Amino acid sequence: MKLLHYPHAPYSRKVLLAAYEKGVAFESEICAPFEKAAKERLRGIHPLGTVPLLVDGDEIMTESSIIVEYFDLASESGPVLVPRDPRVALRARTIDRFGDSYLMGPTAYLAWSLRKTVETQNTDKIRSQRATVETALGLADGWLGERAFLAGDALTMGDLSPVSAISCLLSDRTLPDLSCWPNVARWYQAMIARPSFVKVLEECAKVPLPPGF
Repeated sequence: MKLLHYPHAPYSRKVLLAAYEKGVAFESEICAPFEKAAKERLRGIHPLGTVPLLVDGDEIMTESSIIVEYFDLASESGPVLVPRDPRVALRARTIDRFGDSYLMGPTAYLAWSLRKTVETQNTDKIRSQRATVETALGLADGWLGERAFLAGDALTMGDLSPVSAISCLLSDRTLPDLSCWPNVARWYQAMIARPSFVKVLEECAKVPLPPGF
């Protein structure tokens, strides 16, 4: 299978984490979505032209959550990202959607908007997106006060989206630190110490950042 991705992008980080946690073998192709040639390459495979993009024979998948579930099915090694207990699986999927909607979305918006000139920024929307991130982190902090991982006592797909978003927020200094959310900070430190995350950072080090970052 081939994974087209850009490791600095949070959704790509999410699927890379899943692949590395599960020990899935894949051919890696870096595609920076802001580059014309890469965009044409992606659109040549799928009209939406987005990353991450997984190609496995006749199967083409564009949604990060679906790719994560596909990796979970493809390999029996590593953690079970979609728990076997249907109720725990539902919680993991719910937190995955929470991470995508209330952390990933604002992360992508803030990353680009805060690099515009001040006079062209939508200050109201920036304020709103920051507030969404803070609310989401507050909720996550409460959940992590009761359990080791966001969906329970073991790593699941629910942890991948939030850690990917937070890592981007911190690395580009959109978010200064996690001091207001001590449970999130503890969980985050444990997550970034995992070999899968270290491997993602090693891959990021080999790939140029987008212009202006």
